[in-house]
Amino acid sequence: MKKLHSWNVSLEEAIRIQDSLRNRIILKKAFSEVKTIGGGDVAYSKDKDLLVGAVAVLSFPDMERVDMATAHGKIPFPYVPGLLGFREGPILIRVLRKIRVKPDI
Repeated sequence: MKKLHSWNVSLEEAIRIQDSLRNRIILKKAFSEVKTIGGGDVAYSKDKDLLVGAVAVLSFPDMERVDMATAHGKIPFPYVPGLLGFREGPILIRVLRKIRVKPDI
């Protein structure tokens, strides 16, 4: 996974980066057959500035787990509606770099 941009940015720079990436979204079918599905999420500590990211890859259509990974770290960016990617993106990228099975979707 190549580096998109720096994650250590100001609010204004985050908005500029997000606006510049908007045109790179692919809204068409980019696969021929689905054999694996990946899903990720981030959870936050109640009393500390810590977060945990997790990704699971499941077979399809059986929905059996074929891979999973986790990572934890400090919250890197404040909560700003519309900019959640800057808060959760870095930890999810760390997790995605750890999985061995790349999901089709």
